[in-house]
Amino acid sequence: LDSIQRSRHGEKMGGEQKGEDDEEEKSSITDRVAKYFFSDSRFADPLEAWVRRNAHHVDVSDDSREFALEHTELYNEFKQLYESMLEDYIDSQGYTVQQFYRELREATDRDPESSEALLGQIVLATTDFDIFMTMMRDYRQEELAAQQQERARHK
Repeated sequence: LDSIQRSRHGEKMGGEQKGEDDEEEKSSITDRVAKYFFSDSRFADPLEAWVRRNAHHVDVSDDSREFALEHTELYNEFKQLYESMLEDYIDSQGYTVQQFYRELREATDRDPESSEALLGQIVLATTDFDIFMTMMRDYRQEELAAQQQERARHK
């Protein structure tokens, strides 16, 4: 993640200023995906818009671990969007998804505490059903709280 921050801020590396094009050319696919994943609105905005459009399907008053079929369908739709955006980006960089995951695995094998290992954990966690439902519930709760504040302000 440090390499992402250095390239974002144009930090001097190796005694000379690296241009963004030079950095992009020399960066690994994991570095590129990390930058896209964490810093690029072209990735975050469509996912956030999807959550906004669909959060109303989640009942935050139901604390049970039982989920409706509708939630599974929403999860599959989100996962498809997420994976297709990630795959399209990787393809656009001239790599295959297999190369990306191989690079993540090799980096994790070398150092399980590396930024690449963390990226792999986050990428995989984002496609976990329980994490998806937690994200949707959290968003819905925030949305309902904001609506309550708005109603209270207009009374």
